[in-house]
Amino acid sequence: MTLNSELITSAYRESNFVSQSTDLTADEQAEGLALLQGLVLSMPGLLLGHKYKPWHLPWPNRTTTKSGDYPAKFDKLYEDRDVQYPPVNSRVVLRNQSPTTLFMREMPADGDLMQFVDAGFTGDVTLDANGQYFGTSGVVTTVTLNTSVDGGNRLPTRTYLYRQDIASWVQIDTLVYAAEMPYPVEFDDFWTTQLAMRLSPRFGNEPRQITMMRNKDMQNFVRGWYRRDPEDVIVGDAGVNTHQNWGGPANNDDFRTGSR
Repeated sequence: MTLNSELITSAYRESNFVSQSTDLTADEQAEGLALLQGLVLSMPGLLLGHKYKPWHLPWPNRTTTKSGDYPAKFDKLYEDRDVQYPPVNSRVVLRNQSPTTLFMREMPADGDLMQFVDAGFTGDVTLDANGQYFGTSGVVTTVTLNTSVDGGNRLPTRTYLYRQDIASWVQIDTLVYAAEMPYPVEFDDFWTTQLAMRLSPRFGNEPRQITMMRNKDMQNFVRGWYRRDPEDVIVGDAGVNTHQNWGGPANNDDFRTGSR
């Protein structure tokens, strides 16, 4: 797998901002890493149109006489959902007061995302990979979100991407300069050219035409990599659907606990 440092150096070389034998300065490393982190976090939304759906743990227990969706009143059947099994592409809002285990999707699709937000939870949350792994290497199957944060601050939001090529959930919001890029090595040219284009104005230059052309090719490649055919979405246990995602709130047979 490719290191973030290699991608950042390649981006500086792509625009000829440094020579092949020159090491990046500490400031150049920091600037490149900050830009690369922004690109990694924004790519699913900008390139793939991804948007998270909220999933509350536990379900909201309002203190007002009006529901959150007032005046549109309809039964969401919250009590029929198992909050320990959030659908993929959810933003899980953590408010639990006792230790809880959340199970990731049993058979996620390549590129699925999960985000976990500290909204005042006081009980540790264990993420169970549910037959998959966490990280780009090793055999870690659980991750604990601990409420003990230095200085009384909230736990920073965590975002995980599922990579089917390594059967693992990888965190994408904590890039380290000398660590591995969480996305597949096949995307290297995308990050190199995208980062070179972001760096160019900081050197008073326009991105090179050949760089923009290659980046356009790579954008198409990335979209194709994560494209899902209709049968992948609506057919079979290996698709991305669950009754939690797709069953209507009026369908009492389907909109339940995610059973197949």
